[in-house]
Amino acid sequence: MKPNIHLLIDRSPELPYFILAVLYLFSTSAPGSAHIFAMAFLFVLVSLAVGLALKSFFKTKRPIKHYNLPALRYDFPSLHSMISIGIIVFVYYFNPAYSLVLIPVGLFYLYSRLKLKAHSIEGVVGGVVLGLILGFLFGRFSTLFYLPEVVEMALAIILFCTPLLTAVFRMKYSERIDF
Repeated sequence: MKPNIHLLIDRSPELPYFILAVLYLFSTSAPGSAHIFAMAFLFVLVSLAVGLALKSFFKTKRPIKHYNLPALRYDFPSLHSMISIGIIVFVYYFNPAYSLVLIPVGLFYLYSRLKLKAHSIEGVVGGVVLGLILGFLFGRFSTLFYLPEVVEMALAIILFCTPLLTAVFRMKYSERIDF
């Protein structure tokens, strides 16, 4: 049976990044990991907010119906593309070598969106451009601005809990989510 990475990315988009984050956490003793993960969580939240707002504003039709959830039924921009490419730029500000590891992962995300016809080329390219902009802004912002230590630790913990909560949500509402 041939592995279909595009299906894995579609069904559990957070899984590769969760694994990479855990590997990073255990492979580095660098101070400031809580700051990086807290800012990464905020990057994802802002990216989702911007992406969902733009989807609601433009209301462009997907190439094929992909999700039943109202907020996700539109094409532009691809949230997968936006976050997967934006995180590469974001991570570059903290660890350029690690951002190189993320490039193939980001490219797999772009491939999955097109292979599944979940997005048009415009939706994917729009997601990439927005991701690059948000990744740059958040990367730059994160090197200049620090939240109180307890807040950063809380946000970092939430970042690691989110994939688990997402999996529970996905199981509970799987009948409403068309893949």
